[in-house]
Amino acid sequence: MFEKIEKIVFCETDDIAEIHATLFSDDPGFFRGANFDGCDVTGLDKPELLFDGVSWRGVVVSDKKRASRAFRNAEMREGLTKSEKVNAAAGEADEIRQARSDLALRIAQFGPDHLNVGFAQVNLGLALESAAQWDDAIVVLREGLRIAEALGTDHGLLGVCLSGLALALREQPNVAGMAGDERTVLFRQIAGLYRRAYKHNRRLHVELHMGTATDLSNLAGTYDALGDRRRARRIAALALATSRKVLAPGDPRLANTLNNLGAMHLKDRAPDRALPMLEEALEIRETAFADIPRHPLRINTAGWLATCRLALPEPDEAGARALCTQYGFDYDERARRAAQCRPLT
Repeated sequence: MFEKIEKIVFCETDDIAEIHATLFSDDPGFFRGANFDGCDVTGLDKPELLFDGVSWRGVVVSDKKRASRAFRNAEMREGLTKSEKVNAAAGEADEIRQARSDLALRIAQFGPDHLNVGFAQVNLGLALESAAQWDDAIVVLREGLRIAEALGTDHGLLGVCLSGLALALREQPNVAGMAGDERTVLFRQIAGLYRRAYKHNRRLHVELHMGTATDLSNLAGTYDALGDRRRARRIAALALATSRKVLAPGDPRLANTLNNLGAMHLKDRAPDRALPMLEEALEIRETAFADIPRHPLRINTAGWLATCRLALPEPDEAGARALCTQYGFDYDERARRAAQCRPLT
């Protein structure tokens, strides 16, 4: 359906699985002379130097009965009708009650430190995250992480706890008011959690899967929030290439990585590179959510695309106006944003 728009070349290979494998390599020579998403990484001593949230905070789900996971926070709820907000909140509350009950039953049956209890902690933590109860989610996921670390690394619990905790820390309400140094320390901690999750999951699962791409996308978003745009783009490009490797064309989950990398290119004043990614992402999301015209994921990508069209060296004003009309954006506001994303001459 879509033309492949990203290609990664690493020295003697462009095999995605081999590229991922080298992230654990101690051979510094593999990266010599490499080119990653157009970024020269010649001179990197170790692959780990590529790794010193939010990526997109919504979660696309195929089961619409669990669609509340796509509405994680206030920003994601914009555009929903009152009844949709009420239904989402009711579904989240029911999910939390079920998760708490399941956790209590497992503790009674297995004791507080059993693997099954750890997974129940994760389920409760994710349910709390879906309801944007970030502080409670942090407490629960830290307990899940404690159990996971005590049981070793030969199970999937550790990776889920690490990535879940990273998201909760990223989304906690006090982040916006943090001073610069405090925020930087937090985001470095978050990056460390996502990095650990990625490395653990790659060791645990030989075959690439969507979780691999998600870990990388989250890590890229964290570096982007830290202002490390170059590193963020590299990792986001690998996330996109991995997504294309494991997903069918048009899969709704592919839109997440397309949206993320396209937004990064746009913020880096490269609208020509961002344009095909954002167009593909919006096409996927409009197809996936054809019956929900005001779906937050559609609105988010459409907003980026409208800004991108106005940031082009030869602005596509007609295309931008069409999106503004369809999605209810303020055209002048999009134009002001585009002015900050145009290539420097």
